[in-house]
Amino acid sequence: MESVTRRCVLVSAVASAVGAVALSTQASAQGEPKIPQKAVAYRTTPNGDQKCSNCTLFIKPNACQKVAGDISPDGYCILYRKA
Repeated sequence: MESVTRRCVLVSAVASAVGAVALSTQASAQGEPKIPQKAVAYRTTPNGDQKCSNCTLFIKPNACQKVAGDISPDGYCILYRKA
């Protein structure tokens, strides 16, 4: 039987919160509200080979389609989608 770690519970809670925010937001093609960096556990360092510069949501040179604020090409968050 697999044990549940505190980290696993916390990551699941953050992912659930982000999902709730995403579902509750009525986005239009223009002016879509972006999610705060803290809500997606954004950090300026990669997660192994997962980093913003190879994510489908990254907009060169330092932005994201979904996350607010300046985004480092070497950053990472839980919304990462491999390009």
